[in-house]
Amino acid sequence: MGGHPSTVIFALGLLALLSGCGQEKAEPKQHARVFVQTVQPTDYAVAVTLTGDIQARVQTDLSFRVGGKIIQRMVDVGDHVSAKQVLAKLDPKDLQSNVDSAQAQVVAEQARVKQTAAAFVRQEKLLPKGYTSHSEYDTAQAALRSSQSALAAAQAQLANAREQLGYTALFAEAPG
Repeated sequence: MGGHPSTVIFALGLLALLSGCGQEKAEPKQHARVFVQTVQPTDYAVAVTLTGDIQARVQTDLSFRVGGKIIQRMVDVGDHVSAKQVLAKLDPKDLQSNVDSAQAQVVAEQARVKQTAAAFVRQEKLLPKGYTSHSEYDTAQAALRSSQSALAAAQAQLANAREQLGYTALFAEAPG
């Protein structure tokens, strides 16, 4: 062996290099688990929880204008209503009897006016002839005026009773 020193160095380097390349068994690599999911587009809304009271924009206090027993309720709490819709009704029996009584009073006062008017006309015809006194004439005239006033009062009472009978229905003032 007598070669060049560079050949010897080369051979030794090659031998050192090859001796480090042994056949060691490498451990197999562990594969990481991967989960697969199909992606789909969706709307995303943030959930918010709040505390508070929900109130109507407009609140109206409603009540009947007359007293009585409620016989019919057409709506419940939370129902939508339209303007002028009937919400509830009262029993009209008592108010109808008031109307009937007022009508009877008007008829009675009309008869009284007719009677006092006839008496006044008689006194009016008798006064110029001297067959009656001024006192009797004045009394007949006062009775006629009184009966006419009583008739006007009875007619007003009848109109009031009819108006109250119209208040037996409770209407919604506005839609809601």
